[in-house]
Amino acid sequence: MRAVVGSVRVASVLTAVFAFTAVLIFGAAPASAFLVRLANGKEISYEAIAGSRAPAYARNFETAFSNLDYSGGPVMPSNTNYTVVWNPSNYTGTAFQTGYAAGVNTFLGDVAADTGKATNSYSVAAQYNDATGATAAYNSHFGASYTDTDALPTNGCTEGTFCLTDAQLQSELDTFLASKGATRDLTHEYFLLTPPDVVTCFDATGTQCSGNAITPAAQAFCAYHSASATTTSFLYANIPDMSGIVGCDPFVTFCPSGAGCNYDNGPADGVLSAVSHETIETNTDPQPNNAWT
Repeated sequence: MRAVVGSVRVASVLTAVFAFTAVLIFGAAPASAFLVRLANGKEISYEAIAGSRAPAYARNFETAFSNLDYSGGPVMPSNTNYTVVWNPSNYTGTAFQTGYAAGVNTFLGDVAADTGKATNSYSVAAQYNDATGATAAYNSHFGASYTDTDALPTNGCTEGTFCLTDAQLQSELDTFLASKGATRDLTHEYFLLTPPDVVTCFDATGTQCSGNAITPAAQAFCAYHSASATTTSFLYANIPDMSGIVGCDPFVTFCPSGAGCNYDNGPADGVLSAVSHETIETNTDPQPNNAWT
């Protein structure tokens, strides 16, 4: 397991993150992050569904190490964040809610606007440095929001009407980023937003998938980040639309019945905890299991 900072106080758009953090502090089961090694040898760091049981390997790792473990790799000395909103031309499922993508963009813009301040949890990242002397400084920028209309490929897994593997997501991002001439280095990250009915799984076996997978046993994560295994690697985060999904959306997971927990800033509130989680984790471990874990 890794250190997780679950809240960021930047502008009013962060109501959802505050609600989630309050629950974490006062005793609810937290959404933890775990590492998984894929068949291609690449590591992925994923945010587990809240309340789910830690995999045996994660429990054993935590028993062996009582503190954060540094593996000698780089941190992000600055971060410029982009969203890639995938609206596939052949997608016939539930559409993004109005304002969903805009809310994520607002969040990342507000994080950037508070760069260097000590008023939110991004400031603690400066405690993490690497062997080169670089620091995961609170030096954040919002690059742009792109809309991707490329068609969905043939399903790579079977956990939904639309089911894609991590390899397929990487392939799409690789092609799309190339078309934009996008920068690929340790200071740029791309957040892929997929529509509500798109399920993503780590691989074709479909044993570990996003929280909207059709088989309960396969519902493993809310979001994840990694460095791509493409010829020219890039940093990316997979942000499935988990609004309304128990264990990922804090408003349906932790809000007491009748307490009036509303999406005050719009539908993106249900996913901002995951966006915050993956942003900070990428800053301190951009190539999973190579820096701070």
